[in-house]
Amino acid sequence: MEITQLWKDYQDGRSYQNSLSLQKTIEENVRFYQGEQWAPVTEATAHLPRPVINMEKMIARSKKAAILSTPVRLVYTAENDSMAGQEFTDFAYFIQKEMRQDELDNKAIKDGLLKGSYFYHYYWDKNAKGTLAKSKGGLRCDLIEPLNIFFSNPNLQDEQKQQWIIIASREEVSKVKEKADERVDLSLITADEYEGGDYSEQENADLCTVLTRYFKKDGEIWCERGTKRVIFNEAFSMTPDLRVARKNLGLSEGEEGKMKATLFPIVAGSYEEREHSIYGISEVEGLIPNQKAMNLTMAMQILSTQRLAWG
Repeated sequence: MEITQLWKDYQDGRSYQNSLSLQKTIEENVRFYQGEQWAPVTEATAHLPRPVINMEKMIARSKKAAILSTPVRLVYTAENDSMAGQEFTDFAYFIQKEMRQDELDNKAIKDGLLKGSYFYHYYWDKNAKGTLAKSKGGLRCDLIEPLNIFFSNPNLQDEQKQQWIIIASREEVSKVKEKADERVDLSLITADEYEGGDYSEQENADLCTVLTRYFKKDGEIWCERGTKRVIFNEAFSMTPDLRVARKNLGLSEGEEGKMKATLFPIVAGSYEEREHSIYGISEVEGLIPNQKAMNLTMAMQILSTQRLAWG
């Protein structure tokens, strides 16, 4: 069976994550935050009580509140036109409200606290429509799980210096076939197993892993999409249609040639930087050994009390 180069690069990215024990660490962090802090019952520990005082959740929530207590806004200034700067500032504020950016920021900080990193993915949704919009289309944003994003050189902490970035997602096979280019062999788009972590899927879900790769070509950002066995959307430029831009922006003939998409639509951030890695270190990770000691000490105290009080 032929495997696409896209899939091979995705596997290389997953191998790098495994070298950091990223999946194991994130899954443990999430379990402890959710209060699942005791290992499965064994013969040696079956007699122990299992108290939990969730120190991780208390500290993470407190620090998240402190970080989000200061609002952040985009403010534009113009050298000779203060009115234009204010108009851009108001427009940016409106777009952020429409995208519910505050909610995304809230979840991003939580991802950083639990998983060490957060990744925003901005894209144009051609079917989006605002309350007062006269036509379809709008800027939208998703948060990408750290285990589902991969980089050409993960040792670089600046996402804009990468040669390519791959985002993995799980989508219905039927929907993927609808998005495929005309000449694609649809029989190559088949369901597969999820490799992205400790998360369950329904039986007979008929899902496949879709890889979206953004990459640089002559300084311009391009995009392609594929699965394990086929590229179902051939590479296309992320630069907007220049003819439409000239019409909408009032550009003269030739001026639109200066427009080019040169930045990845990805924003990467870390709660605490990991040396020589784009994947960060979480707040919870360093608390877990203390939490285990606290739980065990309390369990032994409770067990002692039970044995002394009830002969």
